[in-house]
Amino acid sequence: MTTVVSTKIGGTSLQTIGTAGQALKVNSTGDGLEWGSVGGAINVANEVTINSSNYYLLFTSASSGNITSTNVATTKLYFNPNSGTVSATNFNSLSDLNEKENVETLKNAVDMLANIRGVRFTWKETGAPSLGVIAQELLLIAPELVTRNEQGVHTVNYAGLHAILIEAMKDMHSELKSLRAEIENLKNGNSTSR
Repeated sequence: MTTVVSTKIGGTSLQTIGTAGQALKVNSTGDGLEWGSVGGAINVANEVTINSSNYYLLFTSASSGNITSTNVATTKLYFNPNSGTVSATNFNSLSDLNEKENVETLKNAVDMLANIRGVRFTWKETGAPSLGVIAQELLLIAPELVTRNEQGVHTVNYAGLHAILIEAMKDMHSELKSLRAEIENLKNGNSTSR
């Protein structure tokens, strides 16, 4: 019999919380996570059996594959299955030029940004208020930032929105500098056209 290992926030040791024969794993298309059977000596409970407590994600040793308390994030990385929230101190995204091809600077970023609607909403499942964008709307503006899973649910790569914001800010900064120069010329009695 294998047991599920988890630690609650504020706990100092691993706790057994049940058996289920499932673990959170990458789905078959590689674009999301799902609960399913995995090999090895540990099982993770299905999200339906877990209450609203926070649980720490388990990591194995890269060399041995063993799970020990040194491989469990104690307070920096945890998952609340009730709300679907993963919390961490920092999320880094792979961004190395050596891993990219066809790199181009975004054009018309201000127009792109003007067409993205920021919304305030409430999640249907939890009733929690939030802010964000609508994936189906963003699909028309930046389709590379939207993914649709097997169930037809859309997700957004919010980190990718930073590229639009950065280039839009640079475009607006350039426009602001030009307008300031034109105002200065008008103050000095020099008329220039743009």
